[in-house]
Amino acid sequence: MDNKEKNAKKTNNTPNTNNSKTIIIILSSVIAVCLIVIIVLLCLLLKKSDDKKSSDNKSAVSDTSMQSETSASTENSSLTIGSPDDSREAIEIVTKYGTLLYPKEWESNLRTKIVDSDVYKVEFYGTVEGKTEQHLFDLSFNGTEGYNLGTLTTETGEAVQINIESYDFELDDSWTEDEKFTLYAMQEDINYTIGMLAENGNFTVS
Repeated sequence: MDNKEKNAKKTNNTPNTNNSKTIIIILSSVIAVCLIVIIVLLCLLLKKSDDKKSSDNKSAVSDTSMQSETSASTENSSLTIGSPDDSREAIEIVTKYGTLLYPKEWESNLRTKIVDSDVYKVEFYGTVEGKTEQHLFDLSFNGTEGYNLGTLTTETGEAVQINIESYDFELDDSWTEDEKFTLYAMQEDINYTIGMLAENGNFTVS
């Protein structure tokens, strides 16, 4: 083969080699671009996922806060109007403004006294066997002493303000924890009385 033919073959092979290099460069560029796009999409998806988790956490905290506020509000309400759904048996305390109910479980520990003077009121006393009687609380009708619970509407349509006045106990070392608990439970159960009034629909909480 002479030199002219060899040179001709070299000249013919050069474009093919250049084309291959060009194709490889283009393919490499396309692959690089695809990788960049995939990485960007993954970053966006991860960011979106993190934002969703953050939003869910905030929502959960908000729900917990709302539940806590609701719970606190319910507890405060129960301290004021008692528990109308309380199914315990009751004893009746008859007054000139209507009949009050009080848990029967404390019947043997309870003494009530009605005072009808300038202010009509019912005094509640509690004790346990062999111990000094303790003044639990008073419910006054149209009085000014103590804390106003609300308005009682009597059968005749009269609106009567009900106030409560609680008392501290004078307990010596002879009182056991169970005996102290009895007194405090009896004092707390004024909520039962007020709750029953509210359930009957003739008492409006102040």
